[in-house]
Parts: sequence; structure tokens; C-alpha cells
Amino acid sequence: MAANQRPSDAVESNVNTCIPKGIALVIGAGQGIGRAMALRLADDFDVAVNGIFLCNIQALDAVVVEITANGEDRF
Repeated sequence: MAANQRPSDAVESNVNTCIPKGIALVIGAGQGIGRAMALRLADDFDVAVNGIFLCNIQALDAVVVEITANGEDRF
């Protein structure tokens, strides 16, 4: 480690190579913060989306379509 490098810098540079892609479960992914989190997490994780209310099935389907349109996995 270089003298001007913090230990956390070395850890951060290795995070993407050391940790395999995981699975994120997002509850309430049909709208609001849950939707935003599902879309953001899809960049780094396989995402399982879940809704709180049955009336949100169409909203969940729309999130799944958006995630898969970007080539990401979903459940």
C-alpha cells in the first residue's frame, strides 16, 4: 500500500472483484422508494421484486420490464 493510500482505498478497489453478484429482495418495488431501489440495485444484484398490495401487480410488472430491458436479472 502506498504511503498516501488509505486502507479503505485498497478495500474499495477490490470490492467488485471479490464479491460475487448477489440477490436483492425489494419489498414494495412497485412504486416510490421501493421502485427506485429495485432499479438501482439491478445494476449490481439480481433483483427479486415483491409488492405490498395485490393491486400493485401491474406496477411490479412494469418494474420487471424496465429491469429486464436493461439486460438485468429479476425474479
